[in-house]
Amino acid sequence: MKRNINEGVSLMMKDIYLILAIVFFKKASSLCDSTSSEVCKLNYNKELPYVYDRHPSIDHSSSTDDTKYCDLHALQHDVWYRSSYNLITECVDHRKCGTSDPIWLNGSLPADTEGTVDGVGCVKTFSSCCESTIALKIRNCTYYMVYCFLDLHSSCHSRFCLDTDLSVETTTVAPTTTVTIVSETTESSPQEVKDPGKFLVTLFSFLALIIQFLKCIELVLQVV
Repeated sequence: MKRNINEGVSLMMKDIYLILAIVFFKKASSLCDSTSSEVCKLNYNKELPYVYDRHPSIDHSSSTDDTKYCDLHALQHDVWYRSSYNLITECVDHRKCGTSDPIWLNGSLPADTEGTVDGVGCVKTFSSCCESTIALKIRNCTYYMVYCFLDLHSSCHSRFCLDTDLSVETTTVAPTTTVTIVSETTESSPQEVKDPGKFLVTLFSFLALIIQFLKCIELVLQVV
């Protein structure tokens, strides 16, 4: 009887480890999924925040110095962001785009027939146009671009630059000031985009508790 219980506990633990391995592999392989056309749908992506402070003419000042405007805090990994404005594709001046170390796209933007492509962002510092690089995925959805950031700059203050149309801007810091932007925000609020990271953390925590419980049972059985 005791032997059967021990064997059952061992099998359950093996199954749990297998589930964890499968989930981890699936998560790793789905990072910024480049094969799915779903990324162009409004309920699959988020609006890129603070677009009107990302133009190369905007200086880094007290109005944009808050860490919430830094991409390390404003953006997330494994999330697609959309914008009707394109990333800047040439080196910009230091302390522009409303940040200390602006990031520009080192390369060209894809056509709408190219699907999802790899991109490299360059971090502009005082001494270099490309002090470090940021990996991302880019897709042309005809009416707007979508971007998925594989990396984020590890410190603040740094952010990507956009060719924002400042003629539609009404305030210094206002990511939703036009009819177009507001309608996009209405159709796809951030709450509509599922966060796979939170789900996986919850799942791993639950399975870890089960493993600990089974180990306790195994120890008790060994004593008995």
